[in-house]
Amino acid sequence: MNNTPPRWAVKLLRWYCSARFIDELEGDLCELYDRNLALYGERKANKLFIFGVLGSVRLYRIKKLKGLNTNIMLINHFKVAFRHSLRHRVFTAVNLLSLFFGIASVFYIGLYVKNETSYDQFHEKKDILYRVLRTDPVDPPTAALSSQFGKVLSSEFPGTKVCSMGSDPVKIGDIDPILVEDFYWTDSTFFDLFSFNLIHGDPKTALSDPSGLVLTQSLSQKLFGAENPLNKVVKVKIYDSNEELNMKVTGVVADPPQHSHIQFSGLGSMAVADKMYASLASHWGFSWVRTYALIPDLAHSGIREQTPAIIEKYLGKDMVERLGMDFQPMQEVYLHSKNMGGNELAGDIGNIIIFSTIGFFILLIAVLNYVNLSTARALSRAKEIGLRKTIGAGRADLIAQILVESVFYTLVASTFAIALIIIALPLLNSWMSLQLSASVFGFREVIWSAIGIVAIGALSGFYPAFVLTRYSPVAALSGHSSGKTSSLPRKVLITIQYCITIFLITGSVVVYLQFQYMKTFDLGFDQKQLINVAVNDRGLQQRIDVLKESFKNIPGVDKAATSGEPLPARMQNTWGFYWQGAEPDTERGIDIVGVDKDYFDVVGLHLTEGATFTLPFEADSGRSVVINEKARDFMGKISALSEVVEIGGKNRKIIGVVEDHHYTSLHSTIAPVAYMVYGAGYRVSPDNVLMRVTTGNLPALMEQLETTWKEFSTDPFEMAFVDDAFARTYASEQQFFRVVSAFTAIAIIIALCGVFGLIIFLAESRIKEISIRKVLGASVFQLAYLLSSDFVKLFAVAVLIAGPAVYWFTDNWLSDYPLHIELSVEAVAISAACCLIISIFIVSTQVFRLTAINPARTLKSE
Repeated sequence: MNNTPPRWAVKLLRWYCSARFIDELEGDLCELYDRNLALYGERKANKLFIFGVLGSVRLYRIKKLKGLNTNIMLINHFKVAFRHSLRHRVFTAVNLLSLFFGIASVFYIGLYVKNETSYDQFHEKKDILYRVLRTDPVDPPTAALSSQFGKVLSSEFPGTKVCSMGSDPVKIGDIDPILVEDFYWTDSTFFDLFSFNLIHGDPKTALSDPSGLVLTQSLSQKLFGAENPLNKVVKVKIYDSNEELNMKVTGVVADPPQHSHIQFSGLGSMAVADKMYASLASHWGFSWVRTYALIPDLAHSGIREQTPAIIEKYLGKDMVERLGMDFQPMQEVYLHSKNMGGNELAGDIGNIIIFSTIGFFILLIAVLNYVNLSTARALSRAKEIGLRKTIGAGRADLIAQILVESVFYTLVASTFAIALIIIALPLLNSWMSLQLSASVFGFREVIWSAIGIVAIGALSGFYPAFVLTRYSPVAALSGHSSGKTSSLPRKVLITIQYCITIFLITGSVVVYLQFQYMKTFDLGFDQKQLINVAVNDRGLQQRIDVLKESFKNIPGVDKAATSGEPLPARMQNTWGFYWQGAEPDTERGIDIVGVDKDYFDVVGLHLTEGATFTLPFEADSGRSVVINEKARDFMGKISALSEVVEIGGKNRKIIGVVEDHHYTSLHSTIAPVAYMVYGAGYRVSPDNVLMRVTTGNLPALMEQLETTWKEFSTDPFEMAFVDDAFARTYASEQQFFRVVSAFTAIAIIIALCGVFGLIIFLAESRIKEISIRKVLGASVFQLAYLLSSDFVKLFAVAVLIAGPAVYWFTDNWLSDYPLHIELSVEAVAISAACCLIISIFIVSTQVFRLTAINPARTLKSE
């Protein structure tokens, strides 16, 4: 085992630190390294040593720079860079603008990446903490589990600590109860696994008492003010069981951090839920909890290997191939759970990769701008360089000067960029629907940002320094150095800029088209003027038909129905589905929706065969069912009318088949669905009232609906227009489009700034040629063609390179959507046309400016 600090870090320390301080500083850092090695291990000790080396940089510790007449020369270089920037204002403005936008974009994207990667990092045991997933050969893994998974893990592996969490909306309080939708029943091991800060109470016993209640600090203040609520008894009304309990406050926990995928306001003992839902809790198909496990050494624990044997032991041999368990590291839960069932808060690692790539591209364009303009100005600076060489400056001195200039530009641009982002962060967050904060950047990130800024400046100036300092003094002062500056590198850099710009514009166009496609897609029913009212109170659900009729009596309400699912639907009830003639291994689940007989008419769904319900639940002794076309096709039937199927272990007769429609967003495909009439008291019972309204005075209607609601319940009136609710399901796509389009616009601005600066310089360097051509009769169009022909050729090459690349990338991105647009060359063509038109416009403006100059003024010295 290597017990010494990283060699490169030691060399870096010895390189920059003067002899006066090196022995003491290196000794202290090595001593600290040995201590960290014993405490944390080699990997963390190496990191801390590197940060120590970087954090020890002080001006008074830096060695005197050889060959530059001490550090005074460095200050002189900055002065020269400042004077040079004032003398060449167009060059300065273009470079500063490019670097400003580039660094601002990278800084903002860095905030986003840091924010997203900070989730769940505060848990002390995060390295050995896992979320349990249910797997099967057909569907993707899901975090929604039966509570039996956790109980089996605890019994089969006694050394494994397990904690399950099940959401259950409750009302807490005696006089003015507060609706708490993010309330969870959980195990007594909760505080053993998670590092949430318990302010009052004992973490070991807070959830051991079945009547125990843990409140967050904010909820405790709402209920009890500033006093300590420990041991106070409070009423808790549970919606799903329609029970009211007296629970004792056994703990107050700090509000969950923003960067936690587990968000809650109250916690109760799982023992209460097991008792209330005893008939369901023991059922392996009742998936209502999320389960976490503390496994010190998963790779060698044997849990994964023994999973098939455990499934066979508890569910039988037939289930081994159809059900499994997996373990997702806690640090991957937030970013690696897209489209996974059982998630309430999830990010997307794909977005981080895409935004990071965009940030890199934007910064690359800004750097290429600087390199392009600096090398293009080589001729005008050749005499300056030649003169400096003549009076004794070495090549190292000149390279240092040019590098200092580029670092100077970068530092100035970075200062304004970072300051502007921090000031405008609230506005940017509001526009992009984000919650970013500069506070996520700690000392480590600040150090790396400073190093990155200096590195960007150095990289920007490296190639120009190489080009400018290679001239011999004689050739430079005689004016014969122009032929030594090849235009090939500059053409390559311009082509790369065009490639990136076309790529980003095309990507933005595709994202926009997909977003519009999802928003305007025909769902199979009319979403407009359709209102959904959620009825969460189990007591009121017993009288939901009375509430429905009361709503129908309000002027402007045309029709009303009840449903066990809102629109868009969550489809939280899936039952077993079997039919006569099916192979045993084709048994699959079917989503269940409890409805009343008016549901299909109100939503506007059409039947392809059969009829809808005509009898209420009590009279429907035959257990009739209406299925959708997807379920019929899954059965392999041309007509399913009058077929008897087994759903949820009971035989039911199909009386109708409704045409397929998208009851959820386009993020998922249409699945088999069964509609059944259900009364109150069941998991699938109606808990929503759907209304078709025809009034033009919506504010008055909303007021009447709320007034009627208050006659039945003290709960908040939760109403949503169905079309708005569907639109909100595409909020992530809208946010993604806003971010991508914003950064694409920045990339376009930076690229065009480069083209603008380059055109100005090239036009001015050829002003005499243009004047002669004008005298000889050349038209403005011919002069524009002269200057733009090279750009057009490079642009054509860029289109040929970027076109296939962006097609492949966007095609892969669209493949994540079950329903998406068809890619065509139109997106690339639109992007290329926009970019080309703007480039030609810039060239034309400069041609008009030059042709307005009297040729006599430019040719008088010849």
